[in-house]
Amino acid sequence: MHPNYLSTNLVKNILKILLPILIAITLTACASTATQAIKQSNNQTNSLDKDQVWQLVKIQGRKVSKNDKTVTLTFNPEAESFRGMTACNFYAGTYTLGESSPTNGRHSFSIVTFGSGSILCPEADMNAEGRFLSVFEKANYILIDEFTLSFYRDNKEILLFELQ
Repeated sequence: MHPNYLSTNLVKNILKILLPILIAITLTACASTATQAIKQSNNQTNSLDKDQVWQLVKIQGRKVSKNDKTVTLTFNPEAESFRGMTACNFYAGTYTLGESSPTNGRHSFSIVTFGSGSILCPEADMNAEGRFLSVFEKANYILIDEFTLSFYRDNKEILLFELQ
């Protein structure tokens, strides 16, 4: 036999053994990376990410009218703070957020400090603003979804926001 024949056969045999192992390692690494990406994606969509802007779409079960001025809400989880705009004024404060409940996915939520501006505006806007702020202060649970943020008072949804 020729010496090249032996080395060629040896290389072929080694490749027959190593190639499936290398493919398995590569596929495992890809699957692990995909799983981590999915977990990160799920965590981002079910959390209060910094500077996401939420817009009020329902208050106490009633849709916000297109004629109403936009009410927004933004969180800063690192500082456990929030801020937003109502019809005329800004509002801001701090909050505490509990772990997600395994039974319903809701987080306990409580406002620690709270304040708002006091610029006068038309009476209808002031009334809508006052109503929103008083309802918002009563929230004690939130449910965070991919595109919605629901505030509850006990078992009743009182505010619904959508991601802008």
